[in-house]
Amino acid sequence: MSEMRPSTFEELIENNSFHKWITTGRTMDNEIWQTYLQQNPDKASLIDEAEQFILNFQFQPQTLATPELDAAWAKLEQRIEPSAKVIAMTRGYSRRMILQIAATLALLITAATSIWWFYSKDAMLARQTDFGEQLNLRFWDDTQVALNANSKLTFDKNFYKKSVRKVYLEGQAFFDVQQLASKATFEVVTDNFIVEVLGTEFDITARPNNQSIVLKSGKIKVHFDEAQTIHENGTTITTNEILLAPNECLRRAANHYYKTTINTANHIAWLNKKLILDETTFEELATIIKDLYGYDIKFEDGQLSNKAISGTLPLKNFDVLLLSIQEVFGVSVQKVSEKSLLFVQQ
Repeated sequence: MSEMRPSTFEELIENNSFHKWITTGRTMDNEIWQTYLQQNPDKASLIDEAEQFILNFQFQPQTLATPELDAAWAKLEQRIEPSAKVIAMTRGYSRRMILQIAATLALLITAATSIWWFYSKDAMLARQTDFGEQLNLRFWDDTQVALNANSKLTFDKNFYKKSVRKVYLEGQAFFDVQQLASKATFEVVTDNFIVEVLGTEFDITARPNNQSIVLKSGKIKVHFDEAQTIHENGTTITTNEILLAPNECLRRAANHYYKTTINTANHIAWLNKKLILDETTFEELATIIKDLYGYDIKFEDGQLSNKAISGTLPLKNFDVLLLSIQEVFGVSVQKVSEKSLLFVQQ
């Protein structure tokens, strides 16, 4: 114990032995830390706080339900060479067992990556989602962030010690920020604006072709580096900051901002893997598909791109999404290239 005498919160969470002790259910190095507790009974509450931080500072990837496991296996089977299938089956492994082994290996890789990520000496840390992927992140103060597909969240490794806790967003995320007793503020920084909040729920989209803020509850203040033109109910103002109330949306288009009242539940339906369209044009739908899945959408008929549609589409699976578009809106989807699709009016 001579080589480590952690006395602060920061020293505890950055201590390798303490991290092993907590993440193994207080089994590894247990004798060392029990001795530490006996010698430092005043540190019990500090240890509990550090334990909460380590256990909560984890990433929760989306899981597949049983039907999706079967679908995943079917896709996997198509990629396995026939000889590999024979070897696997003759060794007594069922297809479910093989998939579970693969999932376990992936989990171990993810765990190792997370440990390396946590102990990285880099000042800034980042979590990023791929096309079609969502990720849930929970911070030690119970602030939760749902990161949508093709998005990136970056923040300072020691941001929990800051009076102003900043995260940097590229893409789309829903934030549930808990109000802290210390009155520390939470800021989301994007290329076009900064959102300041004490405790609230809101959604931010910060993509090159789509920038918006939607407030579900509480209050937030939006700051701009330079004065911006804001349009609301036929009036126009120029300001460096603006407040949003629940169910209000601030959207950027053609270098101007438009403040409107919207149905927040529809806007954040992506949290439940749904896409709710309300007089949305096919061209706007094409942009959403590009942002979430990386596919370029072309139209055989220019009039189709401007056609407005309403309805609910599933986001859990890209193939199912395309099938739903065909069945609900009477559009044929044809593959043009590896990452390009053609929409044709049936």
